[in-house]
Amino acid sequence: MDVRPKLVVPLELLNEKDARTLFNKIARIGDKSTAFGELPAHIVEKCDGLPMSLVTTAKVLKGRSRLVWQDTYQKFEMQTMAGTPEHSTRVIYNLLENEELRITFLLCACMDNDALVSNLVKACIGLGFLRGIYKMRDTRTRV
Repeated sequence: MDVRPKLVVPLELLNEKDARTLFNKIARIGDKSTAFGELPAHIVEKCDGLPMSLVTTAKVLKGRSRLVWQDTYQKFEMQTMAGTPEHSTRVIYNLLENEELRITFLLCACMDNDALVSNLVKACIGLGFLRGIYKMRDTRTRV
């Protein structure tokens, strides 16, 4: 049994400047980026200074086209949950490229935050959703 104390770090809301800096750094866009216009600023505003929302949204948008950014912003506009971790999670889920990634994402969400990769591998094998993978080593690599 693991008896290590869990480290809980409370995070406060970020002010607008810090939120933009964090978002831009993770999304790998410059402060003066003209490729996306005002979209980054609008998306940051919708994240309401929540670090988790900022980080997850920036990670999923990193390297994506302007059209994906615009679509994401429009989804933020339509959602009443904008700025909540649940909304960011939904945005990420919807942008995942294939069904394997979506199922793996959902499995991770169901597991404890201390879960081991080996547990995820076992779940993937048990559910049999990784097509063409029959060896533990190959499953671990794919996961």
